[in-house]
Amino acid sequence: MNNGLIVYSFKKKQPDEVPVPVPEEEKDDNYVYVQYQPSQEIQFWGTVAAVLIVGGTLAEDVITGGGGISDDAASFYLAYRLMFGL
Repeated sequence: MNNGLIVYSFKKKQPDEVPVPVPEEEKDDNYVYVQYQPSQEIQFWGTVAAVLIVGGTLAEDVITGGGGISDDAASFYLAYRLMFGL
């Protein structure tokens, strides 16, 4: 007896077949696929910004006595992404 409650049961579906991506052929002889590599200047300023973010985050924690710790993970993740890949 379920006393008026609706009870659901979930069953796992069989996974659909996932198509395997096939690398594209070069479409024209005039175009070549190259991997993007940021310039040295972009890498330098990204690293400078990351150092400033980490330093500012640590200074905020010292000034607030640990009260600003809630945003540390997001700040460190942003700094990581600026240094190692945009």
